[in-house]
Amino acid sequence: MHSEGAIELYDLEKSYTEQPEDVMDEVEQIFKMKGVQWPTPNYRRMMIAQKMDRSLRKVLTSYGHVFFSLYMLLELANVPCRYRIFSFYGENKKPRCEICGKPEQEPPPLPEWLQIPYLVPVKGYSMEIIPDSCVNPTTRNGDRLYNQAERTVGTLGAVMTSLSTGKS
Repeated sequence: MHSEGAIELYDLEKSYTEQPEDVMDEVEQIFKMKGVQWPTPNYRRMMIAQKMDRSLRKVLTSYGHVFFSLYMLLELANVPCRYRIFSFYGENKKPRCEICGKPEQEPPPLPEWLQIPYLVPVKGYSMEIIPDSCVNPTTRNGDRLYNQAERTVGTLGAVMTSLSTGKS
């Protein structure tokens, strides 16, 4: 798969503006983007970075799909076989991508070439919004916002909290 070579070359802990030119040239070649007439060099770098991100997500969401009938067996057995949720954050001034599969299931193992610090596999969690999770909320006024001269310029707005937990 061409994504593997590109992911091994590209340093996902660096911004697209910090990637060495020779790496950008090779990744551009791998993704068959060579010869595209880019409006600016920065736009070229940005488009290659976006292609890298989409390619990495595609690899992670399809990881474990050996062939369709095996996938169906894994789904029936309720075995996690791919990553579904991607959350981005920073740690020690380095970007990280937290990845997880199905809610409450341990993350599937990554192949050796994807075991990089940028990817952080975690136990699955649900992104479902539970509408009744704020039953009988208490409301408090928003906190004041200040400018540099320490003058009030507005508020964050009301904040709702609730001691009740939502139904699953």
